[in-house]
Amino acid sequence: MVKVDNFRNFNLYKRSIDLTEIAYSAVNASNSRLSTKEANLIRRKAIIISRKIASGLAQTNVLIRFKNLNEAKREILELSRLIIEFINKDK
Repeated sequence: MVKVDNFRNFNLYKRSIDLTEIAYSAVNASNSRLSTKEANLIRRKAIIISRKIASGLAQTNVLIRFKNLNEAKREILELSRLIIEFINKDK
């Protein structure tokens, strides 16, 4: 049986948790400029990223591992697009 390392020990997972904390802080700081829908969308994307990374790191099947990590990458790109869109909306 293959032993899976604890995903919480991986730097990638730790950085995704940092990203989630930053996203929550940013949403709370700009609460007056964002609608509730926009704030919830940013929060949800940040949590999905951490969840996908954790799922990928804990997976023993390499194909599923990379599928989950690629999904996390897509979510990161989508989150960055949303943030840029919301920044440009304020201008």
